[in-house]
Amino acid sequence: RLIRFLASNVGNRISVTKLKNFLISNGWISSGTHHKRIQNLLDATEHAYLFYPVSRYNISGKKEMTSLGKYYIADTGLRNSIIDFKSEDRGSVLENIVFLELKRRGYKIYTGKLNKSEIDFVITKGGKTNYIQITESLNNPEVRERELKPLRNLNDAYKRMVLTYEPDLEKHHNGIEIINIIDFLLNPDILE
Repeated sequence: RLIRFLASNVGNRISVTKLKNFLISNGWISSGTHHKRIQNLLDATEHAYLFYPVSRYNISGKKEMTSLGKYYIADTGLRNSIIDFKSEDRGSVLENIVFLELKRRGYKIYTGKLNKSEIDFVITKGGKTNYIQITESLNNPEVRERELKPLRNLNDAYKRMVLTYEPDLEKHHNGIEIINIIDFLLNPDILE
């Protein structure tokens, strides 16, 4: 049940309290279950190489945060099997695929918090930092603004990019690179 919950919530912020409340509300554990027990179960999914935890990083405070991290599954095909192909959330799957590729390329990966906004990934390697947003499409003006605004609000000169599934799109927007996700996956030099 825990694995099914995590698979259904790939790329969403997860807390031990949120998970415990979900399990209690479905009658799977008692309300007396200690938070440490839930954390041990989460740790077991990591040690079994089913899920990878990703910490949040406070960009303005320049420090790693200990709460509300995200979990990404080690195999998106396994995710589909676990949740019976019910989810139509392709954005979360794309985010998970990008996470796995960044991990394969050796990046340290965080999710970014900037005031009340979120940046999908803050990645570091060899003293370089990049900011990455992932979205299925930028065609909807509200989605476009939601994805670009946090990157525009950054106060440093690190590389910023939006990865999207759209085949025909502009390449730059106010210093933010817009890259097709397939091009990103096929070209490791894009982050250099």
